[in-house]
Amino acid sequence: MQVQYAAILKNTKLLVYILFLIISPFIFYNIFSSILIPPELKFVEKNWLIYNEPEYVMKQTLSVVVFSMIILATLFFWRFRVPVAMIGVALMIIGGLVELDLLVEYMNMPVIIFLLCMMIIVSYIRRLGFFDFILERTMILTKFEPKVLLVFFVLMSAFMAAAVDEVSSILFMSVLIFDLAKRFDIDPLPYLMCSIFATNIGSSATVLGNPVGVYVAFYASLSFDDFLKWATPAAVLSSIIIIPLMFKQYSSFLSKFKETLSSSTLSEKSPSLSSEAKNGGIIFTITLLLLALHHTLETIFLLPKNSLLVAIPLAIASYVLLSLKDEAIEFFEKNIEWWTLVYFMFLFSISSTLEFTGVTAKISLLFISLYESISTFLPPQLLIVVFFIICVTIIGFLSAFLDNIVAVAIFLPIISEIVSLHIPFAEILWWSVLIGGCYFGNATPIGSTANIVVLGLFDKRYGKSIPFKQWFKVGLIISFLTSLIASLYIFAVEFLAF
Repeated sequence: MQVQYAAILKNTKLLVYILFLIISPFIFYNIFSSILIPPELKFVEKNWLIYNEPEYVMKQTLSVVVFSMIILATLFFWRFRVPVAMIGVALMIIGGLVELDLLVEYMNMPVIIFLLCMMIIVSYIRRLGFFDFILERTMILTKFEPKVLLVFFVLMSAFMAAAVDEVSSILFMSVLIFDLAKRFDIDPLPYLMCSIFATNIGSSATVLGNPVGVYVAFYASLSFDDFLKWATPAAVLSSIIIIPLMFKQYSSFLSKFKETLSSSTLSEKSPSLSSEAKNGGIIFTITLLLLALHHTLETIFLLPKNSLLVAIPLAIASYVLLSLKDEAIEFFEKNIEWWTLVYFMFLFSISSTLEFTGVTAKISLLFISLYESISTFLPPQLLIVVFFIICVTIIGFLSAFLDNIVAVAIFLPIISEIVSLHIPFAEILWWSVLIGGCYFGNATPIGSTANIVVLGLFDKRYGKSIPFKQWFKVGLIISFLTSLIASLYIFAVEFLAF
């Protein structure tokens, strides 16, 4: 019966997918042909008027269809995400929907190199036994209490994401959780989901935590101190609030795990740190410390921004491979998630077609018009609050179902146009991009880089993916609640001036 249901579900998804490909071109063509960019000076200077031409309207239609095709395939047919993405990119190139140089630029190779090197480093540290030592110490410090362990995973994940970055955080925490699950033969998903949620929230706390934060900081000229004032307290409050929600959501799991621990023979003797594990700890500490200080070091040595964010993992990964000597080739091939990395490359690159064909320009025009229309009958404070919530919601939706980098790339020009109008309190709209891009990454499995990394690791370990419905049911509630808390904090800081 279960096999029959799975077959019906698979056929239904395929049917929906085919119907979408047939119907969507007509819908998108009508939408983009109806949006006309007016011949105003600011749009003429940006050369946006060419996007009104029939040729570009057709390209806009095709680019959104291809873009949607890849995203839907990721949601419906997770195991085939890479070949579908490859087909989509090929169609973009053949159809003239993007220039090759722009496509390669959007692949974001620094992020790919960073991920590759961190996979090598984390795998090596795990091999040395340092993570096993940390797990043993954690179990003793939490007194083998599942709820306390959950609190640890949430707070540690948020801190790691803020101090270094979301990918390093989730790589480290997922290894701990997988090892814990293996040792006690439990389902890793409850703790894993808690860690993912906290990672995405914590990554918004500093400029270091998320590519979205870097992008927003650069675009809006925000400093590290600005993040400490506006983003960090919001992330702390949001991380704390998810703890009782996770207790309630996974109460059954926590109770069963408590019974498992009570019937197990557990030693409360502090584990000894072997020389190999100690070396792993040294490498781990040096890696985190250098990554956390990369911006300061770049300033001291007059290096380009984020250059050390790539150079540091490269240097440490090189040391790891050299120390392995003859085993280096086998270790390199075995411990890198090539399937995930290639998917990242194509996922990043497909957003380039939206910029090239003028889709982002026309979306920007719509939101500028919306802002100007509602500004005529609302006071400045209420106007900003309304538009802040609109921005968070829409950016959040795009981040959850497309990609947060894509959503941010679409909305930053919109926010910039609004801020340039010198509307009172408009500067807080920059934080709507950060909240929508990071917090709503929790809503779906493809909402953030950290999510996709975890899906790849989970797939490799257990040969299956995390069901979309299971994730969405919890993630959407977390996204809305935490983004509301973060937004209220932003309003309080701006309007109450404390």
